[in-house]
Amino acid sequence: MLAIGIDPGTAICGFGLVEMVGNKLTPIHYGAVFTDKDMLPELRLKKIYDELLSLIHISEPTRLGMISYAVFCLKKKNTSPSPRN
Repeated sequence: MLAIGIDPGTAICGFGLVEMVGNKLTPIHYGAVFTDKDMLPELRLKKIYDELLSLIHISEPTRLGMISYAVFCLKKKNTSPSPRN
């Protein structure tokens, strides 16, 4: 099984490809799509779309995963030390 994971963002959109054979998980390729802060939002999205679509066509993953920013924030909030009274 080949899976692609995407960490969405408009300035930096991260991705990673991993392959699972049996119980072994192997990183195949990872990186990020960078966009310039001065680009129009629609051009930023087009660049991310084009580069990720190209990666998907080349690698033909069988699974897709997305990282949720909301889940990350909740986990960060829950892992901070509790204030003491």
